[in-house]
Amino acid sequence: MARTEVEIYKDSTIVAADIATDAVETAKIKDANVTEPKLATDAVTTNKIKNLNVTEPKLAADAVTTSKIKDKNVTKAKLADDISPPPFTTRGFFDPV
Repeated sequence: MARTEVEIYKDSTIVAADIATDAVETAKIKDANVTEPKLATDAVTTNKIKNLNVTEPKLAADAVTTSKIKDKNVTKAKLADDISPPPFTTRGFFDPV
């Protein structure tokens, strides 16, 4: 049950019960004050992530799988020095001799 204005004025506090459902709008939330603990599990969806903002430090170990690597995008420069790719033909695939 919400407290009366006199009760709120008297102790200068507002508790959750004093705020009506849907009463707090975005403009009333101070900048930088919605923090991780305030977000529900699974609250951030893919379409809410700004383009180009999932960076290497954000990826878990083993998070990128073969199926997620675009075809023809692992180049020799990306391979360790002691790894040699197999020879490829002009047809674009390995052609054992």
